[in-house]
Amino acid sequence: MHSPVVETSAAFAIESLSMAEGRVRAVVQEKSSGERFNIAPSLAGSFQLQNALNAAATSRVLSSHGSLIMKSDIEQGIAAAIWPGRIEKVHSNPDIYLVELTILPLLESWLPIC
Repeated sequence: MHSPVVETSAAFAIESLSMAEGRVRAVVQEKSSGERFNIAPSLAGSFQLQNALNAAATSRVLSSHGSLIMKSDIEQGIAAAIWPGRIEKVHSNPDIYLVELTILPLLESWLPIC
């Protein structure tokens, strides 16, 4: 199977974007079909939008090659994805996170580290 390189910024238009409890929420429109997707990853961090769009784009390419992947499968898969310990909130008031050491440089860019 030969698959194209998909630039997600060219494939999807972001119609709305917000953050809720450290998690990105977006409505995006696939430019080629006009179909809208509700993107709501359970994983924390604004960068999860790009990861979710990569997953959606990959799913759409697989669908174009005969795989039966429905819009609801894409939305539910993105929402259900977990990665325990990667960056996991384990307590509130104060907020305490369990963090995989390899992502510390990334965290320093968006969390104040003492």
